[in-house]
Amino acid sequence: MSSSESIQHENGRKMALSTIWEYNNALGIRQDNDGFTITLASVFVELKSGDGFVSIEKWLAVIGKRQTTFYRFNRINKKKYLSGLLQKLNSLHMPIEEKRLEDILEDFKRHVERQQRSMFRIDPSRREEIGRQLLLAYLPQRGYKEVPTGSGRMDIASFEKDSVKYVIETKVWYSHQNYLDGLDELVEYLRTEQLDLGYYVVFTEKIDQSGVIKNIPSEDCHWESRKGKKILAVIVDISHIPPSRKGRIERKRTEAKIENGQRRDQRS
Repeated sequence: MSSSESIQHENGRKMALSTIWEYNNALGIRQDNDGFTITLASVFVELKSGDGFVSIEKWLAVIGKRQTTFYRFNRINKKKYLSGLLQKLNSLHMPIEEKRLEDILEDFKRHVERQQRSMFRIDPSRREEIGRQLLLAYLPQRGYKEVPTGSGRMDIASFEKDSVKYVIETKVWYSHQNYLDGLDELVEYLRTEQLDLGYYVVFTEKIDQSGVIKNIPSEDCHWESRKGKKILAVIVDISHIPPSRKGRIERKRTEAKIENGQRRDQRS
């Protein structure tokens, strides 16, 4: 944990502890012989930092296992007390470190490739719009929205106060030139917003229905340097080829490469 994360974690714990004290005072609770309220605050912050929202099931599962004399001394119902307290704690806007956007986009890539490929078959002419809407739904609900960026295009941006913090360009792969055009469009937007870092999510069928493997970047998530800007490119495979057939196609391609190499060696 970095120093900034440690500070945010401690500040969140203090906010939770203050809320617990207020809740206890309102219920007339005075006894805390084993420091259980401090445990409550610490556990809540740990759970909150992971999920952003703590469910009653997880809260009761974790806290319910803790041995304490708190409930007996104060003559309170454990489940009723913990349920009421969780409602108070979940309403807090806590300074918990958000997950890095790079990690969120890589998680989104895996999510689409495992569960959402069929969405792109609904209307092939709207694949970029479908991909953008899926991404917008997957991103944290606070701070991200669609923005017009010229020529009728829409991208996703995150705002901090009145300034743009992040820009995410989405594109469907048609050709290598089309890929580069998208990079250049993103660079211009970054320049306009005076940002040095951008994000580029590209939806593509790595293997089309005829079994042709496209000439796309070999690394699914990689950094591009373009005109002084640094851009994370995330390649999302939306191929409709079944995994078993895809594996056979890729093996045949590898075998063909080896065979061609051996023929060249024999000629030389």
